[in-house]
Amino acid sequence: MHFLLAAAIATVISPTDERIQYIGRSVTLGTGERVFDNPGFRIVFKVQGTSDVAVQMKALHAGPSYALDTGYAERAFDNSAFVLNFFEVLIDGKRQAARLSTGVTANNTVYSFPLASGLSSGVHTIEVFKSTEADWNARTPTPNYITFTGIVVSDGGSLVAPDPLPTRRIEFVGDSITAGYCNLCHDTPAPQDEAAESFYDSWASQICRGANATCHNIAWSGFGVVRNYAPGNVTLPDVYRQTLASDVGSPAWDFASWKPDAVVVNLGTNDHVKCVGDFCDQFIATYTAMVQNAAASYGKGTQWFLACGPIYSSYCPLVKDVVAKLAGLGIMAHFLDQTALGGNNTCCGHPDMNGNMMIAEHGLGFIKEKMGWDAPVGALTVGTGISGSLVGNTPTPLYALCVVMLLGLVCVLVSEQAHH
Repeated sequence: MHFLLAAAIATVISPTDERIQYIGRSVTLGTGERVFDNPGFRIVFKVQGTSDVAVQMKALHAGPSYALDTGYAERAFDNSAFVLNFFEVLIDGKRQAARLSTGVTANNTVYSFPLASGLSSGVHTIEVFKSTEADWNARTPTPNYITFTGIVVSDGGSLVAPDPLPTRRIEFVGDSITAGYCNLCHDTPAPQDEAAESFYDSWASQICRGANATCHNIAWSGFGVVRNYAPGNVTLPDVYRQTLASDVGSPAWDFASWKPDAVVVNLGTNDHVKCVGDFCDQFIATYTAMVQNAAASYGKGTQWFLACGPIYSSYCPLVKDVVAKLAGLGIMAHFLDQTALGGNNTCCGHPDMNGNMMIAEHGLGFIKEKMGWDAPVGALTVGTGISGSLVGNTPTPLYALCVVMLLGLVCVLVSEQAHH
């Protein structure tokens, strides 16, 4: 790939650059490109000497395109469409007004997504945060992942060494309640689609920021412990064992590679618990085994917080039974009661922004108490902190990439199409 430049050079920084921080589960390809799909995956880097910054990514979905979709009902209970991915962008800690979306991209094609334009001189920290789940509201996992291929800077810009990540570590595991399903329903005209979901505003992300922690997240709407909201043979314990949630063929996750101090799990809502036959025994055994498997790698120091609520409470006694069984196995586990929270679940039957705040405030206090985290931590944050440096969120395909320099003098055209 060559750039024909009139007056300046755009620099493409490889995803292998050690000054780029990746937070969350990902697969590293032989090219050094990073593949990910879970909500809350973060790409963080610091730039200097550049006015414009973009990231290069491609979105892959192995199923049919939107053109073959026959409506919401099909998408809701099958994996029948190219599912959008939304990202939050933060510049120097300030959340930008516009979100990035893969909505106008062709399948598995690299695009340049503008992040910032007209940056002032000096060093700036930029973060790209995946705010939607692996494959929104789908029940049959089909590859729907993002591949990060590099950073584009102008004016001879470069990366600088990043700040250290917070030392506290939390892992969140759950379903739609954790994913932030429909939590933006009051702010979007079409609440039951991907645009109405913001994991950044979920109670899990708020706890993460409030605890000043580094977090991994595995959350997917509709999934349960032994059965799902809709038919599907893959359950959340299966997804938990994978590096990529949407790709059952992805490498098994190495639990020893990232050991959290705390794990927060909210599962059981989609199981529609009724103790008929051996169902409840199966629920307890499967849930216990899921925790026990990870705890074997995490070690005795990790504490587990198993939540119930706020949509249903029928499975709470079973979760308490799991907590008791784990204690008997020498695993530190706590019951996290979320049943009285959620703000009446006003968004598609799920907690809205205020409900997520309620859950976060209660959970943060409970977790801090049990973990002994008494040192000052970050404040809970929700909503949009707007900064004026984000450019429009329409991506540009690499075979027609225009990089607008500070002086507005050049348009860069790619002379040959990138092959990936």
